[in-house]
Amino acid sequence: MEETRRALLLIADIGGYTEYMQSHRTILGHAEAATRRLLEKVVDAARDFDLIEIEGDAAFLSREADSLDGGAMLTSITGAVVAMHRAFHVERRLVELNLCPCESCTQTSELKLKFVAHVGEVAVQKIKRRRRLVGVDVILVHRLLKNPVQASEYVLLSEDLYRSGGTSLPDHTMREISLDLEGIGLVR
Repeated sequence: MEETRRALLLIADIGGYTEYMQSHRTILGHAEAATRRLLEKVVDAARDFDLIEIEGDAAFLSREADSLDGGAMLTSITGAVVAMHRAFHVERRLVELNLCPCESCTQTSELKLKFVAHVGEVAVQKIKRRRRLVGVDVILVHRLLKNPVQASEYVLLSEDLYRSGGTSLPDHTMREISLDLEGIGLVR
């Protein structure tokens, strides 16, 4: 294992994926192809982030944060999120209009995209040829996916990431929530 380093952690998660896959079981190949195309476009649009892993219906991405100040971290996250969101919706519409007339291809509008982001300490673990990030902050960003946010599409920033940017983001666009994460405690 390598030394720890500070990293921006970002997960882009397709909302509605389980329901979409369940309702299109008979044409699973088309549903898989549609979601694969969507995830590929999301990953391609992730500015300056490295793909760590595809986790079913989510892309886990990271970027070194040691050389970034707080404002640059928030700018990096928001730029990536906007580009990924736009790429997802453009591709989703192209799939609906161009693949084929089956329900899997024409009903991708059921799918939405949500994001969670955090900044923290990580280490790189290499097993065989695979590289993965490990550490409490990796666990934290994944646990942020299980939250009470009712919106179908959103960006959830940890307080650590949000506060690192000072006043880069207008407070009127934010809503604070508190989560009691197992093994971690209260996170805002």
